[in-house]
Amino acid sequence: MKTQLKKIGEFSVGLLLLLTFFFVGKGIAGLLPFSIPGSVIGMILIFTALSLKIIKLKWIEAASMVLLGLMGLFFVPYGVGIIDAWYLVESWGLYIILIAVLTSVATFAISGTLFKLLKKR
Repeated sequence: MKTQLKKIGEFSVGLLLLLTFFFVGKGIAGLLPFSIPGSVIGMILIFTALSLKIIKLKWIEAASMVLLGLMGLFFVPYGVGIIDAWYLVESWGLYIILIAVLTSVATFAISGTLFKLLKKR
C-alpha cells in the first residue's frame, strides 16, 4: 500500500511539474511577437531546468513514462483527420510521399554529416 501511494505521489508531482512547464511555455508564447508553439517553449524550459539541475529527472520520470506509453492515443485525432480528408490524400498523395521521402533523406544526410563533424572534435 505504501509503495502504491509513493508511486501515485511521484506521478502526481511529475505531472504537476510537466503541466507547469507546459502552461508557462504557453504563457510565454502568448507574449512573444512571433508564432512559436507554447509546448515547444515548455520543452526548452524543461530541458534547461534539467541541464542546470534545477529539477531532477526522477521528479518527472514517472509521469513522463506514463505519457510516453499513451502517446499513440495522441495521434488518433490526426489519423481520423486524414481519413476525413481522404480526397486530398488521393489528389496529393504522390506529392506527400515524395516530400516525406526527400525530407527524410535530407534529415539523415544532415544528421550523419553533423555527427561526423562533431565526432572529430
